Amino acid sequence: MKPSVPFVLLHGALNDHRVWAPLTSALPFEFLALDLPGHGAAGGAPLASIGALADWVWQALDARGIDRAVLVGHSMGSLIALDAAARQPARAAALVMVGSCFPMRVAPALLELAANRPDEAIALIDDYSRSQPDPAQQLLQLMRELQAAQHTTNLLVHDLRLCDGYADALTSAAAVTAPTHLILGAEDRMTPPRKAQALGEALRATTHVLPAGHALMAEAPQAIATLLTTIHEETKP
Repeated sequence: MKPSVPFVLLHGALNDHRVWAPLTSALPFEFLALDLPGHGAAGGAPLASIGALADWVWQALDARGIDRAVLVGHSMGSLIALDAAARQPARAAALVMVGSCFPMRVAPALLELAANRPDEAIALIDDYSRSQPDPAQQLLQLMRELQAAQHTTNLLVHDLRLCDGYADALTSAAAVTAPTHLILGAEDRMTPPRKAQALGEALRATTHVLPAGHALMAEAPQAIATLLTTIHEETKP
C-alpha cells in the first residue's frame, strides 16, 4: 500500500505553526505545519505576494521529498493553499480552506491602525477573531510575539495587505482539480460565511459551517480535527 498523503497546514496573518496546536494532537495521520517566511522559526523576510508564497510552499515540499499533499490553510493561509493548488493541480490531493472568503478585503481604518498603532490593531483583531472571550489570551500573545520579532518589517501590515490585495481567487479556482472543502465559522466577523459563497461555488466545494468565530482552530479544534480525519480517509491512495 502506498503511504498516505501528508496534510500541509498553512497559518494565517501574523501567526505561525503554533496556531494549529489546539487540534493537531487529535490528528491520527501525518501532517506538516509550516512557518511561512518571516514568521516564527522560518526567519528571513516575508514574501511579497500570495503567489510567491504559493510557489514557496511547493519548494518547501520539494526540499522534504513530498510530491503530493493535502493543502490546508487558515485565512491568509487559505489563499496561499488555493493559489498553490491552482499552480500545481496534480500535486494537490485535496484543498481545505479554513476561515476563508473572497475578496478578503481589510478595512482601510484597520490598515491605518496596523501601520501606526500595531498593538492596538492586534488587540482589535484578536477580539474580532473570537465568538467568545479567551481568558488565556494565547492568540493575542502569539501575535504580539511575532510582531515584535520582525525588526525590519511591520509584519501585521504586510500580511493584511497580502490578504487585501489578492485578486486571483476565482481565476485560481478554475484551475483547481482537487476535492475542496470550506470550513467556516458561523460567527466569523472577519471572513463571514456569506462572503465565501461565490468562492465555494467556483470551487464546487463542500462547505462546513461550525459554531465558532474566525479563530476556528482555537474555538472548534475537535470539530476541525474530525473533518480533517474524514478528508484523510477520502484521500487515501
